[in-house]
Amino acid sequence: MKAIIHLTLLALLSVNTEDNQSSGPPTGTALLETSTLNSTGPSNPCQDDPCADNSLCVKLHNTSFCLCLEGYYYNSSTCKKGKVFPGKISVTVSETFDPEEKHSMAYQDLHSEITSLFKDVFGTSVYGQTVILTVSTSLSPRSEMRADDKFVNVTIVTILAETTSDNEKTVTEKINKAIRSSSS
Repeated sequence: MKAIIHLTLLALLSVNTEDNQSSGPPTGTALLETSTLNSTGPSNPCQDDPCADNSLCVKLHNTSFCLCLEGYYYNSSTCKKGKVFPGKISVTVSETFDPEEKHSMAYQDLHSEITSLFKDVFGTSVYGQTVILTVSTSLSPRSEMRADDKFVNVTIVTILAETTSDNEKTVTEKINKAIRSSSS
């Protein structure tokens, strides 16, 4: 999978968590249903409830991640407050990719690819977590040129450390620079 040069930061939706003290469940994670905790498959990494600090274990294919309340990211067994940057990216996936199959290896690979991209862009000292909110297929003329690939639009929320000096503009610039310099 390769990130395509397309990123739109949803500046109007960007939330500085200092202004948003949400105590309810995350509103942007509707696709990550709690029923995924007991799914059958090759393995169930959530079986032993590895997440602490009132976070939710989200199972992918054979890995998982911990999800905190909106505006927080999971780091070292705790939920930490962060700055939230929503956005959309377009990613090339295999023709057989099904965005509804959240426990497939292909979906896990998409999650890993996106997480790695953002971790590389911001570095481990600032990067908190990237959460995929929605994945939708895109029928673009370019995707028809390569029968083995298709584009998906991925709505994400990236959470950076609360102490970061980054804002919507610098986040967009850093991501676009990384995508332009990427050989893929």
